[in-house]
Amino acid sequence: MNEVIIRQNPRKQSSILVLSLIMIAAGVFSLCQPSTFQKVAGTIAVVFFAACFVIYLVWMLRPKTALVMNEKGFTDSSTLAGVGFVPWEYVKNISETTVAKQKFISVELNEGVELAKLSSTAQKALARANAAAGYQPINISLSTTSANFDETLKTMRKFFETYKTEEAQ
Repeated sequence: MNEVIIRQNPRKQSSILVLSLIMIAAGVFSLCQPSTFQKVAGTIAVVFFAACFVIYLVWMLRPKTALVMNEKGFTDSSTLAGVGFVPWEYVKNISETTVAKQKFISVELNEGVELAKLSSTAQKALARANAAAGYQPINISLSTTSANFDETLKTMRKFFETYKTEEAQ
């Protein structure tokens, strides 16, 4: 099989930019309220969503790949929690997970494979949070791409099955 590259779609990312601006405006509105709680919540919202805005603006101006799949493994750069390259030998199972109507490709790792080999401190913290919530440590989002979710999941499973078949021989 040929390598499959799925790129971010700047048009879909622009909707996230608009949502960030709306949330920043809501945070500024909260800052103008008399309650200390509302001011604290507003400050947190402005800081968080301003950071989101900057990150997605950079991603939109410098489009990157969200997911690359080949015979050696896959590279997840779909979100801030993207772990980078994961060889097929680390993978135990690939499944679909739905959270709040958003679909993710969830990757279960083999026993003994630690994310320390795969990701940064922040990414490991996000993976631990996923595990604490009962989800797999690697969850690939295609929401900012034009890729068909079902076709991408099918292709990823095909690469993985091909690897397992070749390993068994």
